[in-house]
Amino acid sequence: MITLKLQITVFLAALLLLFFVIRGIRSGHLQLKHALLWLFLGLINMIFAVFPGAALYLTQLMGIELPVNAIFLTSIVIAYLLILQLSINSSTNELKKRKLAQKLTILEEEVRDLKQQVEKLSKNKL
Repeated sequence: MITLKLQITVFLAALLLLFFVIRGIRSGHLQLKHALLWLFLGLINMIFAVFPGAALYLTQLMGIELPVNAIFLTSIVIAYLLILQLSINSSTNELKKRKLAQKLTILEEEVRDLKQQVEKLSKNKL
């Protein structure tokens, strides 16, 4: 069984997490697509805190001995999903950055060539 003290602690931690995530979204520091898993984690923990029977059901379903372990395991799995999402975003951004750097180099070379052509044309006219 989940103690009342643990329920209150989990609820307050989930509430605090949701507060900071929503504040980050509103201020523009956190995009909604990146915050969805954080919101999901907060809501799941809040559900476990308010409805301890859900944690007991999950515990029995997973074959885990204590409900608190099921709560922590669920949180850890979601945290791993968050890390995976951040790794994917980081890799995607790295590829975009590399492509932009390559395009910039090509454009700089084209500008340099055009400047040389303009200089040659201006010299020929004089």
